[in-house]
Amino acid sequence: MAEYISLGHMKEINYSADSPLHYYLPHLAVLKENSTTTKLLVVFDAYACTTSGLSLNDVLMRGPKTQDELFNLLIRLRSHRVALIADVEKMYRQISVHPDDCDFQRTVWRDSPSEPIRDFQLLTVTYGTTSAPFAATRSLQQLAMDEAHRFPTASTVVLHDFYVDDLVSGAPTTEEAIKLATEISNLLQSGCMNLRKWISNDADVLTALHANATKTESYMVKDSQSVSNLGIIWVPSSDTFTFKLQLLPTDAITKRNVLAQVAKLFDPMGWLAPVIIKSKILIQDLWKLKIGWDDPLPDSECRHWTGIKAHLSHLEEISIPRFAFTDPFTRLELRVYSDASEKDYAAVVYARSINSHSQVISLLAAKTRVAPIKQLFCQG
Repeated sequence: MAEYISLGHMKEINYSADSPLHYYLPHLAVLKENSTTTKLLVVFDAYACTTSGLSLNDVLMRGPKTQDELFNLLIRLRSHRVALIADVEKMYRQISVHPDDCDFQRTVWRDSPSEPIRDFQLLTVTYGTTSAPFAATRSLQQLAMDEAHRFPTASTVVLHDFYVDDLVSGAPTTEEAIKLATEISNLLQSGCMNLRKWISNDADVLTALHANATKTESYMVKDSQSVSNLGIIWVPSSDTFTFKLQLLPTDAITKRNVLAQVAKLFDPMGWLAPVIIKSKILIQDLWKLKIGWDDPLPDSECRHWTGIKAHLSHLEEISIPRFAFTDPFTRLELRVYSDASEKDYAAVVYARSINSHSQVISLLAAKTRVAPIKQLFCQG
């Protein structure tokens, strides 16, 4: 909280108990141990109810989705020989809220219990409010449109290759990647936004960015370390995607525990489809049994889940090349396969890129569905 005060993101105000508007946002601290920058994140609870029974989020509009789907960004990321990933430093804190609305973002603070409580207004887009993601992403896109005449290429990238505050893009060559990264940085700096935590599979790109940086601490070179971006783990040095599973220790196998474990299998591209579909089928079977959330599973379902869980750890041994094609290619084919059974159905897409010397076949994406409980039969 002291960080917000020192950076001018809050303004102290004077209110008495009989003020016409008397609503404050409670807040809590979230510790992000794996973060390399912001270890402690303050999140405000805009769902806290007022005397009317409504919260601030109850009366705020969420706003439409302004950015591309995660699936599309990751597909495009695999098409670039040189990958570029970065994020905007404290993006929410760079966007001001209209002065008329700041009074709805009030909070209290004191540095120690011996000091009197002080009233503050939050002046910028605030974590925890329903409208925050739209306000931030829409502002980022407006900046890209305003600066399109100066940075046309960078403007297109900002409009299409951002997921909230994360840049996920790339270029065909080292030189083009350096030029693109520099232009995107200059575009965002015109709106007082700083790109940091640059990651690339090309060491020359990182060296050039580091040499030209005005804030050297904003550019972070990753060697053999893996980095997590948009829920996907990438190892820049080998330029491969890997998987890291967080299996929860459980004493009893219940429907609640199984669902909690399966929910941690984040797989937006369907690369783990053969394993995850087995978990989906088990969950459907549990619903058919109509057992309680915390009731022990029958022996057959316990054995089924134990078998699935025993194989999950082996997923960490899998690696998938980030760049999906030959360089260059003279021919590109998409091969799509689908199949179905009584329990499930699925489709998978492969890319086959060819040049005069070689070919590369890459798994692009897969999708699975559990068959409906109520089956439909066609009479021929």
